[in-house]
Amino acid sequence: MSGICGIVHFDGAPVEPELLKQMAEAAAYRGPDGIRYWVQGNVGFAHLALNVTPESLRERQPLVDDELILTADARIDNRAELTSTLTAKGFLREKDPTDADLILAAYRCWGEDCAQQLMGDFAFAIWDQHRRSLFAARDRAGCRVFYYRVVKGTFQWATEAAQLLADPAFPAQLNEEMIAHDLACPGFGGQHESYYLGIEKLGPGERLVASARGIQRERYRDFDPGYEIRYASDEEYAEHFKALFQQAVRARLRSVHPVGLFLSGGLDSASIAATAGYELGSSPTGLAPELMAINWTFGRTPKANEWEYSRAVAERWGFGYQEICVDPFWPLYDYPRRAPHRDEPFSSHMASFHIGCIESIPPARRPRVWMSGYPGDLLVGGNNPFYYLNLLRNGRFRLLARELDAHRRLYHISLKQLLDEFWITPLAGRPLREWLSHLIHRGRVTLREWIPHALIERTRLSAWARAQPSVDWVDLSTRRRPWPDRAKDWRHRVMTAPINARMNVWYDRALAQVGAEGWTPWNDVRLAEFILAIPEEQIARGINHKLILRRAMQDWLPAAVRERRGLRTGPGLYIIEGARREARATIDALLTTSKAAALGLLDWPALQQAIASFRGGRRSWGLDLWVALSLEMWLRAYP
Repeated sequence: MSGICGIVHFDGAPVEPELLKQMAEAAAYRGPDGIRYWVQGNVGFAHLALNVTPESLRERQPLVDDELILTADARIDNRAELTSTLTAKGFLREKDPTDADLILAAYRCWGEDCAQQLMGDFAFAIWDQHRRSLFAARDRAGCRVFYYRVVKGTFQWATEAAQLLADPAFPAQLNEEMIAHDLACPGFGGQHESYYLGIEKLGPGERLVASARGIQRERYRDFDPGYEIRYASDEEYAEHFKALFQQAVRARLRSVHPVGLFLSGGLDSASIAATAGYELGSSPTGLAPELMAINWTFGRTPKANEWEYSRAVAERWGFGYQEICVDPFWPLYDYPRRAPHRDEPFSSHMASFHIGCIESIPPARRPRVWMSGYPGDLLVGGNNPFYYLNLLRNGRFRLLARELDAHRRLYHISLKQLLDEFWITPLAGRPLREWLSHLIHRGRVTLREWIPHALIERTRLSAWARAQPSVDWVDLSTRRRPWPDRAKDWRHRVMTAPINARMNVWYDRALAQVGAEGWTPWNDVRLAEFILAIPEEQIARGINHKLILRRAMQDWLPAAVRERRGLRTGPGLYIIEGARREARATIDALLTTSKAAALGLLDWPALQQAIASFRGGRRSWGLDLWVALSLEMWLRAYP
């Protein structure tokens, strides 16, 4: 880890070592432990090292083994299983292999099917001299990224698009379609596209083969709708989940450096903290020397504080714990010192909290790995409207009435509001409104008012936006669904929405700039497979969201944390206040003149009006406004 790049000229032209060096150094911060190269004839590999795991200290990439050359940004989690299998089959000689050794041996054993045998976060490329082809793959959760470009018989790849832009022969050209997609539906585009024409990326769970004959890209594995797990008791489900969760956390504690955790008062990050505390206390061999938990505190918006819950977890397990006030890290506090990354303007508006906290820690004590509770809500959270529908279909009317009443009391809303928000609207209201809108407006969709009409027409944005699947209501069309259970179909859509992989890549990119990596247990694919295989009622029953997690943490989390329910304020309140007050001058400076407007990418008066409406309390602050402002900052930073 934590960066790769390379070049293959299929026409036989020799690789220029200086160009490969320029590509690697465009992301030099990803290689604090050195950059190494391998160049032979028409093939060149580079690896930027960030040594974290015990095995990485003796790993030397690019790895050359006879006719195979590998460069990988990877953490392989099923090491014991792979080592046993590959040794028995005669493909692995090393007794204590590195992750790179395992990937290369897996390729020798299973060929192009090797990626589906690997568990963990990875993006890698293998040059097969015998076949004269390059094989690449990306992990199924999309925690690592693989950009590539194919031009005139040349295949280039990298961890960052910025590395591909280092080649002066191919000047950057903006991809207006990608920009329009993020302005319309932030994060829901970009499965393969980038912000630059000619630069693409592998989607999560995809592989490719590049040769002189061209490129073949395909998905190597997906979730199986037919896979089911059934037990006789709730306890058996909880025990199975707990074992998988321990496995996921332990894999992300495999570090020779302290591991950091952004610990809120929520159940997702608290469960990671408790599990890490147990693992480090019971079997610390090969694991991190320390867990450093950080809790964000808010002086300006004290309702957002959750320190009483995070303190309880830290006291229970005795790991390192620190509360950091994030008031100084309001949105845009570090602009223009830190502009959006050159790869793309898309990011989280909580980026300032993560980076500000990490930079406040002395470099000598700063963890190289950070965990968080994301995306736990996507796996075991959410108000699944189909739970109530299933109760109705199965004739369980008394239970349905009790659940609805408890839900209403918990959220302090009327029964009518509850039915509309969590049942009628998701199941019928939104689909019907979409159908009527399509009928009345002849297929047009309502888009953000700051997206220029000319850009909408040039990029055919309305048709694209209309085709995007919603995760919060059921598709009432007659098409055949791979998931026969509507509740599972809903959860599968939530878990695999494109924005999740985009957020994973943003998190990795942001942490790389401060010498770290994001290793998130909730991204473990084995957890996702389990959640999709068990009955939905094991995950949520009315107000009992995250039911299986609460049961699994029965003995590890304080009751006040484990049984916490209801609405949480969280950091969103401070983000809103920070955008209104502290960031006001910075936003005003951005609103004076617009490069995006000059390029025809934003309707500047409309955006100014939207910001004014937000400040006046007539409009909410959301990712849509943030993406529009980030686009302007990005265009100013990279002319």
